[in-house]
Amino acid sequence: MATQKSLENYESRLEELEKDLLHGASDQQWIRCFKQALQKQKATLGVNGLADLAILQSNSYLQLCVHALAIKTQIQDHLCQRKFELERLECSYRQTVSEQRLQNHTETSVKQHEPGIVKLSTNYNNMCLQMVALIQQGKAPQGSMAPVLIPRDALFKLDVDDDIWQDAGLEDDTGGLPPAWLADEKV
Repeated sequence: MATQKSLENYESRLEELEKDLLHGASDQQWIRCFKQALQKQKATLGVNGLADLAILQSNSYLQLCVHALAIKTQIQDHLCQRKFELERLECSYRQTVSEQRLQNHTETSVKQHEPGIVKLSTNYNNMCLQMVALIQQGKAPQGSMAPVLIPRDALFKLDVDDDIWQDAGLEDDTGGLPPAWLADEKV
């Protein structure tokens, strides 16, 4: 009886390992698929497009803008996640004592995210300062506007009007003009 039970356990474990092995192979297929898609897109660029791509890739100001926008997006995502975790924490205070474990876990989770958000905001502010320096040196496109630094003391307040939600200076598609929703009261 015990031997049969052990055999069943081994068979179920073997099935799990085979599934994991198959899942790993599918990840490699995805990577190959993405590489092929990238090669196809580069092939459609042509000679002038590849030259333009090389110029864009060597533009340090553009790289800083893209990286800063990516970090700012991460900060926004982390702040939203933190807000939902805090809402859950507030709800757990109103619930019964039997959910004390969940409350402790949520508090720990909120506390764990705070240093990461602070570090991301520090990285973002450093990149903004580098962009200001590039603008002052004349190495940025004409009319470039430096993004606003994110103040650390107001970072976790999550007010709708805070600078964290403004992408001015990072997505300058309008030639230095503020976005329509910000400049035009009719929008």
